[in-house]
Amino acid sequence: MLRYAVRGAAGFKGVVSNIGGKTGTTNDYVDGWFMGITPGLVVGTWVGGDDQWTRFLSLTNGQGSKMARPFFSEFIRQLEVQKVADFDPKAKYIVPAGPQTIITDCSQYSRPDVISEPKDTTKKKEGEDDFFE
Repeated sequence: MLRYAVRGAAGFKGVVSNIGGKTGTTNDYVDGWFMGITPGLVVGTWVGGDDQWTRFLSLTNGQGSKMARPFFSEFIRQLEVQKVADFDPKAKYIVPAGPQTIITDCSQYSRPDVISEPKDTTKKKEGEDDFFE
């Protein structure tokens, strides 16, 4: 789910790492943030001002995807290129062994028997990439 915040987004062309993230924007476009994740790293970027009058006037540029996400993409790009940090751009997320206990299929929450009969949603669907090992 979190990789949709980066898939096809501006600034990620050429980035090879498995990444995902979440953007956010505060009221009146004062602050924008982006939380980015890789299999071995979590990075938070924030753009904003200490004073409420420092802000954008509309959502066009005053959102986390425009203000904060570009800093994350450039940071990851530099980690991949410079090789000075212990960062593996080819790392993959690992699915924990055993049954999945968290239901990720939201449609199941409307079923009264969902607690006793969770459906296995860990199987890869046809056409999905190998985001996970």
